[in-house]
Amino acid sequence: MAGLPKGKVVTPYDYSIDTARITADRAPGQAIDIREAIVQIDLYEHVEHPYVSGSMIVLDNVGIFELGDFQGTEKFQLKITLPDDTKSIEKNFIIVSVQNVVKENDNTSDLYFRLVEESFFKNKIKTMSKGFEGKPSEIIESILKESEIGVTLEKGTPEIQNRMRYIVPYICPYEACEILKQVSTTSDGYPYFLYSTVGSKDKLYFKNLEELFQAAPITSEPFIYSLYTTGKQDAEYTQQARFIEGPYAENRLITGRKNKLKLEGKGRTVSNFNVSNNHDVLSILKKGYIGSNVSSINLNTRQTGAEFKFNVQEVFDKMSTSSIFPDGQKIQTYDDKAFDGMHNSSAKTQTRLFSSRIYSDNIANIHDEGYTLGGNSRNVYTQRAIRNFFSKESMDVTVPGYHFLGENRTIGRKINLGFIKSNIDASFTDPFDRKLSGEYMIFATRHTFSLKRYDVSLTGIKLSSRNN
Repeated sequence: MAGLPKGKVVTPYDYSIDTARITADRAPGQAIDIREAIVQIDLYEHVEHPYVSGSMIVLDNVGIFELGDFQGTEKFQLKITLPDDTKSIEKNFIIVSVQNVVKENDNTSDLYFRLVEESFFKNKIKTMSKGFEGKPSEIIESILKESEIGVTLEKGTPEIQNRMRYIVPYICPYEACEILKQVSTTSDGYPYFLYSTVGSKDKLYFKNLEELFQAAPITSEPFIYSLYTTGKQDAEYTQQARFIEGPYAENRLITGRKNKLKLEGKGRTVSNFNVSNNHDVLSILKKGYIGSNVSSINLNTRQTGAEFKFNVQEVFDKMSTSSIFPDGQKIQTYDDKAFDGMHNSSAKTQTRLFSSRIYSDNIANIHDEGYTLGGNSRNVYTQRAIRNFFSKESMDVTVPGYHFLGENRTIGRKINLGFIKSNIDASFTDPFDRKLSGEYMIFATRHTFSLKRYDVSLTGIKLSSRNN
């Protein structure tokens, strides 16, 4: 069985499975409890996706595969808690496929299932053809309500876009919401995200980059990677341990050679990290998101012109004076000095085609660029540029699951990471690597519930580095 019995939380990897039940509409009143048969569950979430997906391995020695008669429409109700019941997540999934059946012996099989959130499955059943009016976030809320897929919307700061009319053209509700998300920005051009989290049942979030970066990290103290915190080196022989056990741990006493971090501190350890495919500024340059000329053509009115020069340094200048860049983390991830300022050149010339004023009452449509020709082009272009910079400085880390169980504890939130620098001195005045360390926004996560262990593998992105 995956998970532990109820009781005290001993390690930051502990968890319990309260509910793991399979049902089907074709068999009302019947349910298969598979809590004791689960080997591993992986749940995936992404800030650009309005649903959670997953996979599951089940050990079948009691005829689960035969009894379930799986057809790709079975419902799976899951509830996972800490052993002391202080935190929990609860989600409803659909078992959309049996990916594999592996025989261990004549009487035992491993069943491999693929899962998607139930609301996403319901969304795929429906198509919509209907007109809506309002700001993009208001239309998204109306679409979710009228589609009756069973989710609510938590909205943040309103987008800058004005009231518009959108006729949904026979597509699924989530596809329509994705189109609306792509045209939503703040007054500074910061993008919006529409996403679901493992800890929020039947709820989507519609938040912009600025408000996500303004929020405090999930813990005030950093998640630290070092040989000491991973248990690969004893405290007595690690000078970093003196720093970690001092300012960044509850237990400040070290005796012998044992790691003495308490539960909260052990929950803030990074066991693995990976930095790959970072700092590819050339690909961003070729797309025109560093410096370019942008013009607009209104296909309906045949207006042309409204050209503007896009300069990504102007975007970073705004970020540096706002709360997008945290205190002490003000070094932008774009090198504005390279080649005398690449942003001053025009690596690409783009012409944006759109149609506006197509309605007799002069209300905007989904493809409008504003009430004036190209009036909203800069905002739309800016949010695309920012999204491209997400991949420039990202990191994958693996941490214990202790701090991530519960509502709104993962994607869209910030995590503070600390990496001991290579040339640390005895004074410990500045122990952290300024390039690797800092506040990251959690962009994607994988929750792995294996035998008696809960790990979280997450991808964090940042737009600035530490300056002190």
